[in-house]
Amino acid sequence: RSRPSPCGDEMAEKTQIMGSTPLEEEALYGKTYLPRKYKIAVAIPPCNDVDVFAHCAGFIAIIKNNRLEGFNVTVGGGLGFTHNNQKTHPRLADVIGFCEPKDAKYVAE
Repeated sequence: RSRPSPCGDEMAEKTQIMGSTPLEEEALYGKTYLPRKYKIAVAIPPCNDVDVFAHCAGFIAIIKNNRLEGFNVTVGGGLGFTHNNQKTHPRLADVIGFCEPKDAKYVAE
């Protein structure tokens, strides 16, 4: 006995292709929705309990005189890879620059 396909004709029009713009605005994330996991971490030196370099985006706090000056920003980390695809591999994030606390939300988006 065959089962009906969960993707009928009405679903074909709303199929999202990986990496394309979402067809509908996501309720929680709005237009910043990403079709895969997007991991963000914040580290406050000297502790790096979250392993900030293993995440898609990271913020390393810069604190001087008990005041948050801003963040060094990391991008590109991830432990994911596709088996049997030599072009994919786990990697550590790179530090790409600095942002002030008021800009961290926009940098993350």
